[in-house]
Amino acid sequence: MKAKCAATLILTVALAVAACSKKEEAAGGAAGKKPKSTPITAIKAVSSNVSVTQEAIGLIESKAAPFVSAETAGRVEKILVDVGQKVALGQPLAELDKENLTIEKSAASADVSRLSALAANQEKTVERYAQLAKENFVNRAMVDDVQVQLKALQEQLVSARARLARVESDLAKTTITSPAGGRIEQRLVDVGDFVSVGRPVFRIAAAEFLRVVLPFPETVASSLATGQKVKLSSPSAPEITVDGMVAEIRPMISAGARAVELILDVPNPGGWKPGGTVKGVLTMEERQNAVMIPETCVVLRPAGAVAYVVEGGLAKQRVLKLGTRKDGLVEIISGVNDGQLVAMDGAAYLTDNAPVSVREEK
Repeated sequence: MKAKCAATLILTVALAVAACSKKEEAAGGAAGKKPKSTPITAIKAVSSNVSVTQEAIGLIESKAAPFVSAETAGRVEKILVDVGQKVALGQPLAELDKENLTIEKSAASADVSRLSALAANQEKTVERYAQLAKENFVNRAMVDDVQVQLKALQEQLVSARARLARVESDLAKTTITSPAGGRIEQRLVDVGDFVSVGRPVFRIAAAEFLRVVLPFPETVASSLATGQKVKLSSPSAPEITVDGMVAEIRPMISAGARAVELILDVPNPGGWKPGGTVKGVLTMEERQNAVMIPETCVVLRPAGAVAYVVEGGLAKQRVLKLGTRKDGLVEIISGVNDGQLVAMDGAAYLTDNAPVSVREEK
């Protein structure tokens, strides 16, 4: 019995010793093993000039859309253009009846001829009386009388010539011409209509120079100023872009859109039409030497937007303050410096101070 107990005790001790040896070996193996590093790609932060921009969709207007009005009264005899037709400066648009004015011109011209003849004859009379007065055949009072008659005839002649000039001017105005180049937007009369002086006859949209109205949210109102650069494009001619400049800021917030409206005056690059839409990209600020990294380097964590800077084989977490975004890059206002190596592919799997194996992107 004693021999059996002794054997059991010896076996138990041997098993305990063996178990302790295995634990020590396992502990020793774990302590000697290095943590596994995460494979990533990394890229250096670079500095460049950045433009802070704001986009808006606006409206193209005709800078000049004048109403063409009749400058003399008359009945419309001919309509020479119609809505949508392109017209040039000075091109005839319509003609009014000339008959009455032609008669007035003939009468005024006859008066001018009659008075010219009377004045010429009276000038000769004045010359004769002046000579007779020198020879004492007539007294001075008679010379004065014929001179007064000559003066009266000359004044009548001036008045007749002025009336003739007015009639000729009215006669010329019976042909209504375009005051600007553009397209006929409205035709407000037809053949047979009687028009009085000042009545609108046509409206012309001058397409050579355009006005662009761009609404921007009132939240950026304090950053808007005249002289800021705007890049414009229109769906009517998508291949064309125009560089413009803010000429005016309307003082009131628009009631409907609650927006600040910017006004730009630009030449028509060709293909843009009044009434169409336009996209404007406003440059609000230009920053020099801004630090930029790819957007894929930015990871969201409970601390906010972060990036991992690679230092000594470890990924160091940096909380970021972000700026503008452009072409897949994001501006870093604080958190990463120019030239630092930043984790890119694989950054989402990192934690602070995680070991990494890096393949640097060029």
